[in-house]
Order: sequence, then C-alpha cells, then structure tokens
Amino acid sequence: MNEQNDNNKIDKAYVAYTFIDEQTSKELGDRTYTLAPNFRLTRPTRCNLIALALKRFFGVQTQDEQILKSINGCVDGVYFYATTIERAVMVGVSRNPIGVSGQVPFDIYEPEEYVARYFNAAEIEQCRQNGFADETTYIIFAKKLAFKHKHSERTFGDLTTMDTTEQAVYTLHKDHCDGRDYYLVATDTAEFVKIDIQSVKPEISKPPR
Repeated sequence: MNEQNDNNKIDKAYVAYTFIDEQTSKELGDRTYTLAPNFRLTRPTRCNLIALALKRFFGVQTQDEQILKSINGCVDGVYFYATTIERAVMVGVSRNPIGVSGQVPFDIYEPEEYVARYFNAAEIEQCRQNGFADETTYIIFAKKLAFKHKHSERTFGDLTTMDTTEQAVYTLHKDHCDGRDYYLVATDTAEFVKIDIQSVKPEISKPPR
C-alpha cells in the first residue's frame, strides 16, 4: 500500500489493525496458542504498528521509544491511540483526538441483567428494540470503550453514564481471525486499513525448547 500524503486525505482519520494469528504466533516462538498473546509479542507489534500508521497516513516519522511504547500520544500534530483486543492490535491516527476499541463475542448468560448493569436508559432501549441480541451488546460496549479512550479523563466506572446514542459518529468494522469475530470501533469517521502482520511483527527469535 502506498503512503497517502496528498492534501485531500491528510485530515482523515485512520485505524490500522493487524492480527497475531496462530501461525505467526508459533513462528515467533509461542509454545502455547491462547486467546491472549504474551506481552513480548503484543507490545513490539503495537509499537511497530504505531510507527507504520504515523508514517503511512500522515508522513510523520519517529523513532522515539517512549512515544512508541505509549498507548496514546501526539506527534507533530497527529494524535494516536493504540490497543490490543485478544489477538487484534489496532491504532487510530488523526489530526484530532481519537479513541479506538473492540470486542469479541463472549457468553452473556443473563443479557438483560448485563445490559442493565453497564448501559444507560437509551442504550438499554436500543438493546430491547434488537431483542437483546448479543451483537448489539458487543458493539455498544466497544463504542463505550472507544469513547472512554478518546476522553482519557473518564474512568471505567463512567461507562454507565456514557451515552453512545448521543455521540454523533462512530465507525464500525468487523473482521475475523482464526474463526473468531472482532468488532472494531473508532470514534468519529475513520477508514480501517488491515495491515499484514509480516509488516509489523517483532523480530523475536524462538526461545530454546
């Protein structure tokens, strides 16, 4: 994919994401494939993805380790937020503060009780209109986390007071890895771009067996 430096695209928001799939995980020396890859794989992958997204979409190049190891920051007027959701690693980059998050399917044994615990009245009504479908719940929860990430002063306890039905725009993207669905969300309007893991995987030699 070519770098996008033309002026009519420079102010867009982008979300670059990749998956540390089972094959890559084994190539990098993971003895056991689990849903959550270990820290030595996710952090360097996240750092590489931040550097790639800043350079590819906004022409900003940095090798500052402190910046790249952060999950959020601002470099030359470009904001970023990076996160890991199981085996999905994603980073949002924009001229304005941006939040990204995601959700994977999980068992909701008492969906109405779960929704009542974390969602506000407008969101509960949205779930009710959709028959408390699991997918609706995943998406709303991912929206809440993305909103929280955009507004770092908010705490996890604020989730019940956040109203995703009032937030003007979210961008939703759905993808799959090793048989699992991933619901990825960005605040505001953003273009999701899938990055080949080979472009950002860390250079880690296999540990001795």
